[in-house]
This record gives sequence, C-alpha cells and structure tokens, in this order.
Amino acid sequence: AAVHNYFAHRAEITNLEFKRLLAQGRASLAIGLIFLSVCLVLSKVVLGYQNGAWAVVTREGLTIVGWVAMWRPMQIYLYDWWPLRRREHTYEKLSHMPVEIEVRAREEGELKSQAPSHSQPKLAPGNKP
Repeated sequence: AAVHNYFAHRAEITNLEFKRLLAQGRASLAIGLIFLSVCLVLSKVVLGYQNGAWAVVTREGLTIVGWVAMWRPMQIYLYDWWPLRRREHTYEKLSHMPVEIEVRAREEGELKSQAPSHSQPKLAPGNKP
C-alpha cells in the first residue's frame, strides 16, 4: 500500500506541476503577445515612414525583439508539457503495479529465502537499548 500511495502521490504532484506550467504558459503568452503587438505597432507607426539606415535597423530590431518575446510561451506549449505528462502517466501506472516484498539472507555462499523477523536487533556489548 505504501508503494502504491507513494506513486499515486507523485502522479498528483506531477499533475499539479503540469497545471502550473500551463498557467505560466498562459501568462507568458499574454505578456508576449502584448509586447509583440507593441513592438510591431512601434515599428510600423513610428518608424514606418522613414527609410534611413537606422530606421530600417530599428524597425527590424523591434520586430525581432517582439518575436523573441514569444519564445518562452511557444517552448511551453510545444515542448515543456510532454515530459510532465509522460512522467505522470508512468507514476499512475506504477501506483497500480503489483508489489511483492521478499527478504533474502546470505548463508554459506547461497541465498536462502526467509520470512521477515520482528525480533529486536542485537546490540554490541556496552550499548544499552
């Protein structure tokens, strides 16, 4: 039961991480879209009618910076969620797997299976329980 509960708990934690990642993605997407819009508007309205070298460089720079701001939201929505979903699925499967515990002791060069004992451990001389 402890093994099943552990992996069920890990699956829940991973699901919460996934939801948090999507919330971060939504916030990043909103910020990125607003920033991209501002950059594109600035490049067209303010510098759109100028043809000098600096105006062209600034206009292209604003366009590039606006699209770079979209990097993180796109990374979240395209790539970052896959490992979390895969890990959650693995934990979910492990939470339902059959578990068998077997204790083995080494005696005279061979392994022998024995039932777990609940006796008190032996203490070294001079140690008190």
